[in-house]
Amino acid sequence: MAVITSPAAVHLPLVVAYLDARMAQVEAMLVRTLDGKGDHIADPTRPLAEAAAAAAAAGLLLPDQQLARRYHLAPPTLDLLWLIAAPAIDPTVGALLRRFEGGPRDWVDPVIAARALAASRAARMAVYADLEPGAPLRAAQLIRAAAGEPLARRELQPATWLPAALRGQRAVGGRLDGVATLQSPTITPAEVPLPERAEELAAVLRGLAVAAPEPRFAAAGLDHPRGVAVVVEGRAGSGRGVLVRALAGQLGQRLLVLDAARLRGASLALIADAVDSAAAEAAACDEWLVIANAHEWVNAVGGGGSPTSALVGRALAGHGVVALLMVLDDAPLAPEVERAVVFRHQHHLRPQAVDASHLWLVNLPSAAELDGELDLETFARSIHLTPAQVSAAGRAAVAVAGPGQPLTWPILDAAARAQITQGIGGLAEMSASSVSLDDLILRPDTRGQLEQIISAAKNRDLVLRRWGLRRTIKRGLSISCLFDGTPGTGKTLAAEVIAHELGLTLLRINVASIVDKYIGETEKNLTRIFDQARPDTTMLLFDEADSLFTKRTEVQHASDRFSNMNVNVLLQLIERFEGTAVLTTNLKKGLDTAFERRITFKVHFERPDPDERAQIWRLMLPPSVPTAERIDYDRLAKLDLSGGEIKNSVLRAAYAAAREQTEIRMRHLTAAAAEEAATSGRVYLEGAST
Repeated sequence: MAVITSPAAVHLPLVVAYLDARMAQVEAMLVRTLDGKGDHIADPTRPLAEAAAAAAAAGLLLPDQQLARRYHLAPPTLDLLWLIAAPAIDPTVGALLRRFEGGPRDWVDPVIAARALAASRAARMAVYADLEPGAPLRAAQLIRAAAGEPLARRELQPATWLPAALRGQRAVGGRLDGVATLQSPTITPAEVPLPERAEELAAVLRGLAVAAPEPRFAAAGLDHPRGVAVVVEGRAGSGRGVLVRALAGQLGQRLLVLDAARLRGASLALIADAVDSAAAEAAACDEWLVIANAHEWVNAVGGGGSPTSALVGRALAGHGVVALLMVLDDAPLAPEVERAVVFRHQHHLRPQAVDASHLWLVNLPSAAELDGELDLETFARSIHLTPAQVSAAGRAAVAVAGPGQPLTWPILDAAARAQITQGIGGLAEMSASSVSLDDLILRPDTRGQLEQIISAAKNRDLVLRRWGLRRTIKRGLSISCLFDGTPGTGKTLAAEVIAHELGLTLLRINVASIVDKYIGETEKNLTRIFDQARPDTTMLLFDEADSLFTKRTEVQHASDRFSNMNVNVLLQLIERFEGTAVLTTNLKKGLDTAFERRITFKVHFERPDPDERAQIWRLMLPPSVPTAERIDYDRLAKLDLSGGEIKNSVLRAAYAAAREQTEIRMRHLTAAAAEEAATSGRVYLEGAST
C-alpha cells in the first residue's frame, strides 16, 4: 500500500506529540471505565492541550482538526473518533479492550464507547446519536458499523485510511487497494504542452481549490455535501492526465485516481463500494478524485442512465468532493452525473501547436539518457506521437538500450515507429516528407483545393466541437479525400504535403496486402487499420486503392457479394474515422458512385502544361546541382512528361553524368527524357512533344 507524507508530516514531531497525548487520553478513558477510578493513570488533559497549542503556534492544522472543520465535528464527537481508531493505531489498546465483558475483542462497540465517554444517560444518548447512519461520522464514512449484530454490539471500524491520516500520513484505504492510487504531482503547466482553453480549466480548478467545502459548494448553488464534477474529454493518450497533474501540481493539490478500467468485469456491488469509498476518502482528505476511463461508467444509455452511472451520481451527491471525470470525445453523460458537472473541458492538443522536443522531454522516463549527438528537436519533428505514445516509446527504448545506456536516434526511431504501426503489422508503413505546399507545382484551382483540405483539417475541432456541429451531424465527419489523375501527376506527393502541413505522420497503406484472396480477410484488414490509426498523430493514405472502391456489381457469385462487402466496409470506416484519409486512383471511371458521394474532397490532378513542366524541371535542378552548361528548361518542357517522369529523368541524367565523371549536360537530360518517354509509350521528337 503506497503511503504519502501529508502536509501535517512536515511538522512530524508536533503531530507525534499530539498523537501520543490523544492515545494517552484513550487509555485513561478505558482504564477509568474498567476499574471505576483510574487514579494511577496520569491526567492527559494538560499534555493534550499543550500539544494542540504547540501545533497552533506553528500554524499547523492537525489531521483531526481538519476533519472537525470539514464535517463540523464537536469535541465529544472527535473524542469518539479517536476511541474507535485507537486499536488500529496502537494494537496495545486491544489489551485493554479484551478486559471488557462480552468475550475477547480488539475493537470498540457502541456500549463500550458510551461507557468510556459518557458519565450520564444524556451523554450516552449523545454518543449513540453520533453513531447513527446519518450522523457525520458514518455519513462521511470516517467510521463503519459492522453488520449482523444488534447496533449496541456491532464492531465500530475506522475508515481504513484514517489511522495513517491521524499519524500524519496518507495511505489509500484497503477497500481501494489495487484499484486506486495516490498522486502528489510535482510538474506544473510550464512543463507540459497546453491545449486550447487550458487556462479556462485552470481557472475553474483554482476556484474549486481555494475554499472550504461548504462555502465553496454553497456559492455554486449546491447543498453540502453534494460534490461537483469537471469533465475532461479527449482522445485516449492525448495528455489529459498530464494536464490535470500539472494543474494539481501548480495548486499543491493531491489526487486520488480511481481507474474504471481496473474494475472492468467486476460486480456492481464491488464497483459501488469502490466509487463510494473513493469519493468519501477524497472528500475527507481534501483531494481531487480523478476517475480515469470514466466513460465506461457515466455514459448515457439510450438517453438515460445505467446502473454504474447511478452509482457515480449517488457518490457525487453524498460527498463534498471535486471529481474529474476523464472521458472520451463527446461522451454523452447520464443525467444523474450531468447534474453535478460544473465545467466541461475539451482537450485537443494538436501536434503542430506543440514544441516537439519538449513533448519528448516531458514524457520520457526519468531513467532515460539521451545520446550526446542526438538532435532531439529534429528527431521529434520527424515523427508525431501522442504524449502516451511518447511515454510508451521511451520505456521501450530504455529497455532496448539497457541500463545506463544512452538513447540513440536508431533506438528511439524504432520504438517510435512501433507505436505508429502497432497492431497494423505489414499492412502499412510510415512515410515522412519535408515538402511543403510551396514546393508543389500545381494549377491554381488544384492548389486551392489542397489549401481547403488543410484548412478544414486544422479547423475540424473548432467547427465540430466548439461550434457544436458534431452533435447535429452524426456521420461522415472525417476529412476524406479522393485524388485522381494519371500516374506521376503528384497525387501521392500532395498527400505527403498535407500530412507535413498538418504536423501528422503519413501512414501509407499497402493496398496489395489488404486485399486478401480469402473471403472476409480484406474486411478484417481494413477494420484493423482504422481501429489502430490515431487521428491526432497520423494521416491515412490508400495509394492506388482502385481495388477497394470499384463499382459494386450485381451479385451472381459468392465473390461478388464479398467484393461488394469490402466497398461497404470501407464506406462505413471512412465515415466513422475521426481524422484525415486520402485515397488515390488512376481510374476514376470505375469508382463506385455511393463511395464518391461520401468523399468530402475530390481533387483531379491534370498532367502539367509546358509552363508547369518548366517549373518542375527548375525545381528538380536547383543551383546546388552541378551542371556543365546552361539548361534550356523551355526545350525540356516541350516533352509531355508528368512530374514523376521528370523526376525520373533528372535521376537518369545525373547517374549518366556521374558514370562519365562529368557534370550534368543537356544531352544527359534530353537522352534521359527520351528514355522516360519511351517507357511510357511516347516517342520523343526533338523540339516537340507527342
